[in-house]
Amino acid sequence: MDVLRLLAMAGIVYYHMVVALYLKGIRQLESVSVLYENSNMHIAKVCVGLFFMMSGAGLMLSSKERSDFSLKEYYKSRFIKILIPFYVVYALYLVTFIALTGETLSSIYQRKVYPVCFIFTILGMDSYLSSYGVPTYALGIGEWFLGALVMMYIIFPFLRWALLKNKWITLGVSVAYYIVILLTYPYMSYAATNPGFVNFTVKVFDFFMGMFLVTVLERIPKRSFMAVCGCIMLFFVFWPNRLPIDDSLMILIQIVSIFLIFNGLEGLFSKVPKVMKAVALLCSYTYVFFLVHHVIIDYMTLQVVGRPYSNIDILKLFLAEFVVISTVTFVIKNLISLCEKLPSLIKGKKQSAKTGN
Repeated sequence: MDVLRLLAMAGIVYYHMVVALYLKGIRQLESVSVLYENSNMHIAKVCVGLFFMMSGAGLMLSSKERSDFSLKEYYKSRFIKILIPFYVVYALYLVTFIALTGETLSSIYQRKVYPVCFIFTILGMDSYLSSYGVPTYALGIGEWFLGALVMMYIIFPFLRWALLKNKWITLGVSVAYYIVILLTYPYMSYAATNPGFVNFTVKVFDFFMGMFLVTVLERIPKRSFMAVCGCIMLFFVFWPNRLPIDDSLMILIQIVSIFLIFNGLEGLFSKVPKVMKAVALLCSYTYVFFLVHHVIIDYMTLQVVGRPYSNIDILKLFLAEFVVISTVTFVIKNLISLCEKLPSLIKGKKQSAKTGN
């Protein structure tokens, strides 16, 4: 799962780097779209779906055998891991943006927003709700993804309880729910501007499938499923015509197939423990990397708008963006780690002082 998480992050960052060239007017859409999609696959949609699936799988894997699962400890750990980095990045971005542009708060938050709406930012839901027309103090940090992930984390204990009670009944109910939501979603008032693949009610099934797969992996013949799923993915890659399948369902098929392919490769990965140790270390930075990458890509791409830009120049831009994102991620991640350790360090010094006295 660490390898998949790292590859998914790389795919999302790559997509945003490429699509920014079109959004800022540097390249035409036709010249960049071939770099991230074909008739039946879209790299960002697949990678985001994998992230949700990995999140559900990781949580279930770490808690399914625990008899001492505590709601209080669970929500506390999720808050520290997800929202604290979001607050830090949000604050740093706001200060940096004002310093670089000279903008005021009133111009940054152009829509009239009531102070009470800052609760959405505290919950990490601001960008998600903003995309549905709710006035918020969103700065684009975490995009819609973070808000959807927060809601998934909130309902995880219930899904975990249901799976542990009876995973097959839970699967049946969840599949029925998914079919209903796919059939009814096109009739929702917001469906035109917010397709199902960016909506919590649809993507929560990706999260659930990660949880479910973890409970049955030991029963799955790895090589057989890897071969079948490999053929499925080759079909999606090379089939030239658009298939008459809903986007969200197609993404689900693709991410489950990729998950099972990598499950079959687990034995190969276990033979290179040093590489896997490095992958695990890099994975610890992926969330902060995700939080900062989009705004840095947008800002750096904006600086070259209006200039003639060759393909070599674009590669240099991508490299510069990666270096800046990585540097900022490293600094923020270690700043957060220091802040987390600060209370215990202060407590330790106080106890030492008392002992000395």
